[in-house]
Amino acid sequence: MLDVAIIGAGISGLACAHYLQKQGYRVAVLEKSRGVGGRLATRRWGELRLDHGLPYLSLKSDAAKALQQLVTPLLEQKILTPWPETIGQLDPQGALSLLPAHHCYAAPAGMSVIAKYLAQDLDLQLNQRLVGLWLGEWGKTGLQRHWQLSLTTPTGEYLSQQAMAVVLAIPAPQALAICTPLVAKGLAPEFIRALEAIDYAPCFSTLALYPAVRQADVQTLPWQALNWSNDPILSWIGLDSSKRPQSEQPLFVLHSSAEFAQRHLETDPLEPIGQTLLNRAAAVLLDWLDSPVKLQVHRWRYALPQNYYPAAYLSAPLGQPLVCCGDWCGGKDLGSALVSGIASATWIQTQLEAKGVDQSD
Repeated sequence: MLDVAIIGAGISGLACAHYLQKQGYRVAVLEKSRGVGGRLATRRWGELRLDHGLPYLSLKSDAAKALQQLVTPLLEQKILTPWPETIGQLDPQGALSLLPAHHCYAAPAGMSVIAKYLAQDLDLQLNQRLVGLWLGEWGKTGLQRHWQLSLTTPTGEYLSQQAMAVVLAIPAPQALAICTPLVAKGLAPEFIRALEAIDYAPCFSTLALYPAVRQADVQTLPWQALNWSNDPILSWIGLDSSKRPQSEQPLFVLHSSAEFAQRHLETDPLEPIGQTLLNRAAAVLLDWLDSPVKLQVHRWRYALPQNYYPAAYLSAPLGQPLVCCGDWCGGKDLGSALVSGIASATWIQTQLEAKGVDQSD
């Protein structure tokens, strides 16, 4: 039996697992995807890397101190480098303003390497989706309670795990689906209402590759990342290839506005969605942006929390430790996610110590 089962291999789950394993607990991270990272998401096109999730880290958040502790060793190991140098801001009238970017960092090998750094030496169990969670009992007297987890794989196989404590390091709507059945077992309605209160804005992330002949054009751009203010279609565009000086072809990543994504969230296929974003960028920026040699679109359902739970974690008032954490706890960014993961780990440690479960077991 595990001491702690952590659901979700984003930065919250990985930070939580790293802390608890360091304390000597038996920990496993269960992730429904085939890789780690959550919003630290990198797509591979052969030898090319494109970040279709979070494009860079910024130390301007309220959780800058915690992020700095992560960023410093990554800079020393040259996993991170400063990027972007300049951020553009495009207002609704099309006027461009430029600001130097301070304390912003990206990973030339792809932002997912940050998650892989945190995941070193952890017990990662990928391609396992949590579909059920309930309290069980074990031991001759039946008095020792634990969590029973039911999981499925992409091939339809059912798996099970047992743990003394569970951490749900996933978006609030996903945690809500898992926790709602526990109300019948005594979970307080206030816990469910806290999860229901969290809203997310979706986003379409569009990845576009262009021929090498366009490389000279992008060298003249005065920015590497561009924010669009109150645009009905676009919210952000980044010259992703500028993270890698050796790039021979321009690579752009475009993020839709939340309004546009919400309106088209269930649309299939996705390629016309991406083309709409490229057409909008071409109309304002470079006219050839609507003609990539390769295009891919990612539907990012839980892109940005619109509000957040006021504490660093949400603990369940049950006899057996259960806690939720993520970028929707105590803030709305990656720094908040990191702080939330560590804070939930310390709460789990306190709960397990109270039950007599520690690193000596």
